[in-house]
Amino acid sequence: MSEFEFLRDVTIGQYIPANSIIHRLDPRAKLLGALCFALAVSATRSVIATVLVLMLLMGVIGLSKLPITYVLRGLLPGLPFLIFLFAMQILFQGGNIPCAVTWYEWWFVRITPCLAELVVLGVLRVVAFLYVVSLLTLTTTASYLTHGIEILLSPLQR
Repeated sequence: MSEFEFLRDVTIGQYIPANSIIHRLDPRAKLLGALCFALAVSATRSVIATVLVLMLLMGVIGLSKLPITYVLRGLLPGLPFLIFLFAMQILFQGGNIPCAVTWYEWWFVRITPCLAELVVLGVLRVVAFLYVVSLLTLTTTASYLTHGIEILLSPLQR
């Protein structure tokens, strides 16, 4: 795979101009909205709540009039990291989580329903974070993001 083919799939940091309600929002509102999504994903403790936040995020992506396949394709560069995360949690986390039922156990690897839920929750959270950042950069230019951050942090000036 050439460098240009790889960069075609990376959606974080790219801007796609469109005439949507999300594109017309103030960059400060987008930054605060992204922060709220990140906090909501971090605060969820169940897979169902995380899926609901992801569905809400997909609704916002729909409002932005971005090609949904393009946004979903942005997950491809992060896929090796997700697989690595999934494998490490299964290998090293199973013995630390108390659960009444064990599906599979071999040496130090123990797979339980509690571990499966934890792994799915972790992967969904990483996916949600990737989509939040991707949506933010796909709908806002770097200069507007910089200006929005500067204005939001202006109360911290001396």
